[in-house]
Amino acid sequence: MNYLKLATQLRKGQEYFSSIMKKSGSQKLRRMIREAFCYDINGNKVKHGEPFVPEGNDFCYHCKCLSGQAAQCFTTECAVPTCEDYKAIPGKCCAYTCPSGVNSEAAELAIIISLSVGLVLLLILLVFVIDRNRKKNRRNRTRSEVLEQSQNLRPRPLNNRLAVIAEENGDGIEPPPPYTPGRGRYSIRKPHYASPPFTPNEPPPPYEIDSREATDV
Repeated sequence: MNYLKLATQLRKGQEYFSSIMKKSGSQKLRRMIREAFCYDINGNKVKHGEPFVPEGNDFCYHCKCLSGQAAQCFTTECAVPTCEDYKAIPGKCCAYTCPSGVNSEAAELAIIISLSVGLVLLLILLVFVIDRNRKKNRRNRTRSEVLEQSQNLRPRPLNNRLAVIAEENGDGIEPPPPYTPGRGRYSIRKPHYASPPFTPNEPPPPYEIDSREATDV
């Protein structure tokens, strides 16, 4: 019985010791992992879990330091350069220069500004033309109203179908009545005959018949 108890105690002691060793080993492993470093493109140490750019020539390649290794890497996409003969700037991502000095982005900006200025000038000219035409129409309307008022103030004949006729005589200007023709300076005057006397309730004169007409009948 004593041997069995001793064996069981030894087994328990071995299990306890192995568990302690495992725990210490895992702790050491974790400590080693935590103390592991990565090196970026410039040779600097990067701690566990921090992002960095690994060694190489691509500054747009980004990774995360996990257990001393680069993991979860991705590449940053850059925009299309605005000039043809561009050159990348060392040590920077998506940075470039145009040696020729001609930047298409600046040229596009200049074109946009010039078009905007031209559009503004066109709008100003259009507003000026519209305002000028409006003032001209207003002047014409005022002039027509003045002419109409002046025509309404002129004397008109009794008969609206006849025009105003000015007649001159020895004393001055006399307008003729609406039922008589105009008598100007150069018009032919008809002789004025005195009407025969007429007595009321007097029979009319007898009719005279030409003797030749009577003979023909």
